[in-house]
Amino acid sequence: KVIAVRGNYQGSEVSESGPAPPDPDLFLKAASSVAGPADGIELRMPGRRVDHEVELVAVVGRPVACAADAARPDVVAGYCIGIDVTMRGAEDRGLRKSLDGFTVLGPWLTTADEAAGVTDASIELAVNGELRQSGRTSQMTLGVGGIIAEASRYFALEPGDVVMTGTPRGVGPLVAGDEVYCAIEGLGTMR
Repeated sequence: KVIAVRGNYQGSEVSESGPAPPDPDLFLKAASSVAGPADGIELRMPGRRVDHEVELVAVVGRPVACAADAARPDVVAGYCIGIDVTMRGAEDRGLRKSLDGFTVLGPWLTTADEAAGVTDASIELAVNGELRQSGRTSQMTLGVGGIIAEASRYFALEPGDVVMTGTPRGVGPLVAGDEVYCAIEGLGTMR
């Protein structure tokens, strides 16, 4: 599963559907949307606006059946960088974010024990050399454990499930030929 949350950064911009609700606004993306950084992002529907959202991603390492399981220190196997690509429109959010290749993960998985500083790491995204998104993971309203606990209220999480944690302000459009660069301190960079 690919689990995502909307509006999880303090002061972050929100989508055309309005401000984020007070409780975590979770949604699912299709597993077939997952791609690696070398795969690129295909803009499959000409004329539709497509936006970038850089995110810290946690990969579940142990089964999580309830909120108590989410508090276990070994629940996260590791972290990586993610780009949550969004096509704008009237369709359901999960559908607009589930096109093939719209969940870019990379550049590799950093194990949880090697990513100790990930709770207060710089996060940024640039398009064609122009910095568009910049923040710190400590600006998240709900941390990784909280997102996992909230998701476990609805369904069991399994090893390998991907948890997208939201994006800082600066979401913007992509057009054909753009070069997207993103980085999270301690997790690497991808282009």
